[in-house]
Parts: sequence; structure tokens; C-alpha cells
Amino acid sequence: MSTPENNSYIYCEKHMAQHWGRWGAAGILLYRYNQLGEVEILLGKTRKHGYWANIGGALNQGETPAAAALREFEEELGINIRDMATLESAVIVTQCPSWRYTTYVARLDQELDITKLKLDLNEIVEVRWVTRRGISSFNVLREFQKTVDILGWLLPPNLDPVTGAVVDYDLPPEPSAA
Repeated sequence: MSTPENNSYIYCEKHMAQHWGRWGAAGILLYRYNQLGEVEILLGKTRKHGYWANIGGALNQGETPAAAALREFEEELGINIRDMATLESAVIVTQCPSWRYTTYVARLDQELDITKLKLDLNEIVEVRWVTRRGISSFNVLREFQKTVDILGWLLPPNLDPVTGAVVDYDLPPEPSAA
């Protein structure tokens, strides 16, 4: 949830679009392994537009992207993820001259029953665990699509649940130099 001074969009000429958050935005791409050894990510459905995306939001003035991502996760889902997950990496998925979105990839270290989350229904109306292959059937937020396009690079491979061997590593094609 943003404070009133953050409740504005910033227009980006590079993308010819508006981005939410005067000082940028950040979120957490939380993943886990399901019983079949497939990587699943936690997605939230936004109330405002009905799109699906990782959990995140606008930075407050002077706030770091990491602090904002953790704060937004707690505000929108009602849990403190700090003791439940390990932040593994950060990637700037969208960047403009005056705005950027930072995604923090986090591995869930313990069970999380999403049916018991206390969702901020002004922001998120539903959450689901989704596999990489399953995400194509979701109507994702336009800005989140850039993250979806590189999930193979951001997330670890699927594993055989018995042997732990790599079963499937869906890497996207290398980006062209053009």
C-alpha cells in the first residue's frame, strides 16, 4: 500500500506508458517446489484491473527497493516473508530514465498455506501457486509480462522429486543482438 504522496503515476516516454510509483516500484517473485518437483510461483490477482502479477508496489520516498518489496508483501498478504523465504537475487526488469521496477527472487523455505493469508482486498483479491507452463493461461499485468518472458533465467530448474535430478530447464532463447 502506498502513502498518499506515492499515489501517482509517472509518464515514461521510452515505453510511452505510465508506471505506478513516483520513486519506482519493487516486488517479490516467491517460488517453491511442488510435490512433482515443478517450480511454482506465487501470483496475486489485482483488484484494480483483474490482472495477475507478483506481489509488489510503489516505493515510498527514501525507501530502498528491497525494503519496499518486503513491506508490500506484508501489507498485501498479511505475512512477514522475512523468516519464511530466502532472497536469492534481484533483477531490474523495467527501467526508464526516471523509473524502474526491481524484482526480488525468493525461495520459500517452509510451508505456506495461501488459504490462510489475510489479503488486503483493496489490492489483491486472490493468490495462486502457478507453474511456469501454467502461467500462459493467466491474464498477466503488462509490466509483469517482461518477468514472465525471462522466468527460465530467473528460476531454478524443475527437479525429479525422488532423485533431485534436473528434469526440465525451460530456458528461453538467447536475446538477439538487434
